[in-house]
Amino acid sequence: MRHVSREHVQIEQQEGRPFVVDRGSACGTIVEGRTLGGARQGGRAELHAQDVIIVGTSASPFVFKLRLG
Repeated sequence: MRHVSREHVQIEQQEGRPFVVDRGSACGTIVEGRTLGGARQGGRAELHAQDVIIVGTSASPFVFKLRLG
């Protein structure tokens, strides 16, 4: 079981800066080793070039690396 929904996470821009938002997922989202959300709490973090984002737990196959430019 993947524990990722289609509304799990979003990337948004505010004042020209990118942010990742965990939308209240059960498993959370990991950004550079820091867990956002989980237990349906949600969370938000600013993103930087080359940040690694894992959607779900650390065992998730959904791993992304941010490329700005």
